[in-house]
Amino acid sequence: MTLESRSWTIPGTQIGRTVSAAGTTTSVTVMTEGIGNLSRNSVLTLGFAEKKRTGQLPQNPFGFSEISQGYRRGFIESKSYHIDSGKLTSVQTLSGVLGVFSPNASPWSAVFKQAARTNLYNQAVAKAQSKIKDATIDLSVFAGELRETRAMFIDIATRLKLAIDAARRKDVKSIYRHLSLAGSADFANLWLAINYGIKPFIADLKGAVQALERGAMKERFNLVQDRARYQDSLKRASAYRGGTEEWTLKVEVGCRVKYAVTNPFLATLASLGLTNPGTTAWELAKLSFVVDWVVGVGGWLGQLDYHLGKQFRDGSYTTFTKEKVVFTAAYVTKTPVFNGGTVETSQSTAFIEWVDVSRSVLTNWPITYLPVLKDPFSVSHVATATALLQQTWGR
Repeated sequence: MTLESRSWTIPGTQIGRTVSAAGTTTSVTVMTEGIGNLSRNSVLTLGFAEKKRTGQLPQNPFGFSEISQGYRRGFIESKSYHIDSGKLTSVQTLSGVLGVFSPNASPWSAVFKQAARTNLYNQAVAKAQSKIKDATIDLSVFAGELRETRAMFIDIATRLKLAIDAARRKDVKSIYRHLSLAGSADFANLWLAINYGIKPFIADLKGAVQALERGAMKERFNLVQDRARYQDSLKRASAYRGGTEEWTLKVEVGCRVKYAVTNPFLATLASLGLTNPGTTAWELAKLSFVVDWVVGVGGWLGQLDYHLGKQFRDGSYTTFTKEKVVFTAAYVTKTPVFNGGTVETSQSTAFIEWVDVSRSVLTNWPITYLPVLKDPFSVSHVATATALLQQTWGR
């Protein structure tokens, strides 16, 4: 085990100037502009170069954390005016490092971030499982949707035939009507048919050809990896006068699995969805595709047989978390005293960044204990949700 720990400081300069009728006074002070600390622990692999060259490099555990902080930096200018005459009497300016920045508490609690990591781990594992199973085609899904697929293709073909005939007649209104471009609810139906019917069906046909061409796969090692990400941001007022805090959070979990195909026949049956009756029953359930849009129940059931005909070699999962707050402040204040007073102007910036990385070793096939909760805020999900709502309530 190799351990590394170090800290550092960044020197900064603070310059103060006072200009008055008596003359100019300048003072320079060397201060700390920022600090940071880093810690890392890893395993030293003997014969690293040879193992990397031959593909035998182990997926060792690894840990890394770093905190970087930049203090408030900018300027403060204070102008004083004579009480009776109102004339400018002095100007005091302080530029450079103004002080340490202490932010408000993070908008994301430790419980929330841990829940995000858990869900992202499940997503990454589900994606890796799909690759391992090589589920370019799943006959259980095809069997469950055969009747609906046939009716969908007949409907699409009829629409296209009528639209082509209307185009020959140069009847624009009929073209729009047959292609479901006139009404929002009809267009939503067409959107769902294309994205959840036509595209998956074409992919299944291509996958079937590939599966048949592949036939009996030779025994070999395969490396599969995939990842899932979550990002968020928030802007809010700071405890410092005239300041705001911009927070960003990024969490990412990656999964790597190395395996060998030891029974090509059984592995091919699993990739075709013929070894797990549970997925067939789920696909035959009414509205199962709607549930799968939000929660990956189908993929969760599919993990029961994704490893059939294969032998686990090694694997790992890596969690990356980065949280950052950027502080900016700017204000102008005026304190009147009869005809005189004081005007103070200030601008400053600061930041704090936290980074944590950890890699854990897998000792067996990774599984997810709960169905994956998919991200409901992606562009694709929003468009599909709108289509579903229009399909249900648009008429």
